Amino acid sequence: MRTFAMPRACIVCLSVLLAVFALAGAAPAENEAADRDAWLGVQLQALNDDLREAMDLDKDVDGVLIAEVLEDSPADEAGLEDGDIIISIDGEEVTSVRKAVGAIKERSPGDKVTIIVMRDGRRRTMTAELGETEARRKIKDVYIPDLSHLEEIGKSAHRWVEAWHEEMGYLG
Repeated sequence: MRTFAMPRACIVCLSVLLAVFALAGAAPAENEAADRDAWLGVQLQALNDDLREAMDLDKDVDGVLIAEVLEDSPADEAGLEDGDIIISIDGEEVTSVRKAVGAIKERSPGDKVTIIVMRDGRRRTMTAELGETEARRKIKDVYIPDLSHLEEIGKSAHRWVEAWHEEMGYLG
């Protein structure tokens, strides 16, 4: 029986290729998560009894207070204002800040959402087109190399190893 020993350089080369393929395979899952990183552009505050009393609201009014609408944000463009109370987002009741944030974060930039707010004692319906979070906008500025050629490199390496095995007389 003939033993086979692969040169150290080949082992290192194949290890690097396997690591690159593993990284390239992980990238889409990260990108899919990033696709759902929507932004409305408001600072929210939970409604409590003290706020309801200060704003002269009935105790049964549920929602979250918009403490601040960020300038030039999707909320600003939709006409939301400081002091509005978000009652629902796309038909889902908003009873906490967590629920409001979750309703936005489960959507993607570019999605349109219908937001019902209470303003001056009246319900108003607004539509906002969600934007991208600042973190997502910054990611676009980062250079991400094109790895589409790696499959061909892997095939070439495989052909090279097969040829080398044949030359060395290794039959597997």
